[in-house]
Amino acid sequence: MCIRDRELKETAPDVKVLAPVLLTKFQELLEGHIQSLLQQNVAGLFLYGLSKNDDAETRAKRLQEVITHLPKEGKPLLFLSGNGTPEEVLQCTALGVDIFETDYPFVHAEKGFALSFEVKMPEETVEGERKQEFGRNAKTISLKEEKYLRDVGPLVEGCECFACKNHTRAYVHHLLRCDEMTGFVLLTIHNVARYSDLFAEVRKHLSAGTLDRFSSWFLST
Repeated sequence: MCIRDRELKETAPDVKVLAPVLLTKFQELLEGHIQSLLQQNVAGLFLYGLSKNDDAETRAKRLQEVITHLPKEGKPLLFLSGNGTPEEVLQCTALGVDIFETDYPFVHAEKGFALSFEVKMPEETVEGERKQEFGRNAKTISLKEEKYLRDVGPLVEGCECFACKNHTRAYVHHLLRCDEMTGFVLLTIHNVARYSDLFAEVRKHLSAGTLDRFSSWFLST
């Protein structure tokens, strides 16, 4: 539904509209476009245009260019469509992004990878300990590897998802080697569950004001 349709439809006056914003390097065009959209009573901005090849510094710069043009109070929702790696999620959340659209868990499942990064930060972690730069690849395991042929452990130790509680690495390895679709389905179940756990932790630490500490810990594990 576009902005004009919403204004014309009496049955949907409360429908929230997100307006698209291309993350461009042309600042003068970006500023004028954002100000024009904000005058049209949009609920948020749909941000797109980041490349898979953009590094963390470029990504932060493009997002910051948008944020500088937003009102100090009553900031609209920021919806980012992009790669959605854990590093990108942490960095962009800290910059003010509210919602993410990503195929990250599914792409890894298609390639035979199970997401294996830890999401629960130990309470004794010291703030700032073992800091690393944004951009490190998320931890994964490839269940196509031969070493999992007879591995009867869960996909990821300690995971409580359906796939990990009911199936083994050896079984998923067999499914992937046979190009059986069930292997992709089980990996998708696990990866979505692991990513959902990450977002739950991000929300918790964002509310508690400890997101920087959590990000530093996550990037160092």
